[in-house]
Amino acid sequence: MGLGKTIQTIAFLAHLKGNGLDGPYLVIAPLSTLSNWLNEMERFVPSINAIIYHGDKKHRDEIRMKHMPRTTGPNFPIVITSYEIAMSDARKFLRHYSWKYLVVDEGHRLKNSKCKLIKELKLLPIENKLLLT
Repeated sequence: MGLGKTIQTIAFLAHLKGNGLDGPYLVIAPLSTLSNWLNEMERFVPSINAIIYHGDKKHRDEIRMKHMPRTTGPNFPIVITSYEIAMSDARKFLRHYSWKYLVVDEGHRLKNSKCKLIKELKLLPIENKLLLT
């Protein structure tokens, strides 16, 4: 904690986007840190579009309709969500995207290969993974 992992990760994602690797990118973090992730992105790389994907089912439906088109490209936002929403929406929605990078904050939550979060994340097409501990 307090080692700058969030800022370093944001800089890394900005570097990738700046070099033409548009994503999409998915950040999964504890619920209590979602707003911090978004605030830090807005503070350090305001040119990059990022959204918090959280809330009740209706609110998430609205987020997907407004901000997460089926086709990705340079304007597709970095999606920041919680473990719980990632688990509940992996099968139905998140698996429809070919994620370039998955970032899992507090990666020690992935304790073993049998935990529910890992089982759900394995359903997602992901090229690269970054675990922060």
